[in-house]
Amino acid sequence: MSNKSEGVRLSGRDVLRAEEERDYGRSASRARSGNKEPDTAPQTGGVRSKERQSAKKRRRFTVLWFVKKSIVPLLWILGLFAGMYVGYIYLGKGNPSEVFEVSTWKHMFDLIFSDS
Repeated sequence: MSNKSEGVRLSGRDVLRAEEERDYGRSASRARSGNKEPDTAPQTGGVRSKERQSAKKRRRFTVLWFVKKSIVPLLWILGLFAGMYVGYIYLGKGNPSEVFEVSTWKHMFDLIFSDS
C-alpha cells in the first residue's frame, strides 16, 4: 500500500510504526501491544540494525526527557531575574547597573530582616 498514490498524510508516529512493521514484520506491533505469541513473519532487519535503532530511540528519548524536565526550572530562573529587574528598576527606581550585584541584594536582605 503506497501512501503517495492515495494522497494520505501520516503523522510521524504513524510513519515510524509503518516502517517498523515493514522492516520487522509484525514483531514490532506485537512487542508494543505486549502479545507474547511467536513471530511467524520473517524478519528482514539484522541484529545490528535493531541495536542501532534502539540506541537511536534511547538517545532521542533521553534528550527529549532532559528538555522536558529542564524547561520549567529554566523558565522559573528567567522569571526570577525578570522580576528582580522590574522590581528594582521600575518599582524601586534603582540604577540598572546595580540590579545584578550581590551587594545590592545583601543590603536589601539586611534591611528586610534586621531586628529594628
